[in-house]
Amino acid sequence: MLFFLAVWFPVHVAELDKCFHCVIKYEPTTDPRHPGYGDKEYIERRAKLNDVARVYK
Repeated sequence: MLFFLAVWFPVHVAELDKCFHCVIKYEPTTDPRHPGYGDKEYIERRAKLNDVARVYK
């Protein structure tokens, strides 16, 4: 018997609430491959947007 693992993708926008704990490790402060690496203004803007996104619901 074969078993296949299905990858889950959100189908409805409400299902994105299940993804709130996901963290992407592609940060402009730590990853030199990030296009915003070393850009202090960009990093400050992203931090503000992250704060707004974290409390929004």
